[in-house]
Amino acid sequence: DAAMTQGQSGQWNEYETKWASFVELEVIPMASIPWPPHSEKLLQWATQKQPESQNYKAKVKSAYKHCALRWHPDKFMGKYGSKLKEGERDAIQSRLNENFQIL
Repeated sequence: DAAMTQGQSGQWNEYETKWASFVELEVIPMASIPWPPHSEKLLQWATQKQPESQNYKAKVKSAYKHCALRWHPDKFMGKYGSKLKEGERDAIQSRLNENFQIL
């Protein structure tokens, strides 16, 4: 795949900034979850963020682990489930499942 455009890179940087704020929330409404801007490119983006010293296979493995730990539905719900806004839990679970299947 070709490298991401500058605009896409900026979107991913904004996504990471929002993630840092998101993890501090006491109550999490669906609108506050920083969903990846291009779910289908999540692994590609994460691979590009790995250290240059790693070979490509190691980068992909490390990137997948990072994404899976963040977006696996069970892991996400275990970490943030108790903070989800009442009435939005099912919609959030559905979106998590969609994102993880794309990964």
